[in-house]
Amino acid sequence: WNRLHLPGYFEVFLDVSREICRKRDAKGLYAAECTGESGRMVGSTMPVEFPEHPHLIVDAQTPIQKTVHDIILNI
Repeated sequence: WNRLHLPGYFEVFLDVSREICRKRDAKGLYAAECTGESGRMVGSTMPVEFPEHPHLIVDAQTPIQKTVHDIILNI
């Protein structure tokens, strides 16, 4: 829908492992999931919907300099 209805739409998929999400858990969402306090978590109790054809995929394991370079080249 977005590609058809939003001029200039550019989809970026940030590919981050659950381990990295847990490590960077500033809001405590993943910690709450582990203790059962969180009832709804994508990838745990809710299915993950990955984009079918993103314009750019950013891998969280990639060094930031390369990520910035890739973003600049693609926008």
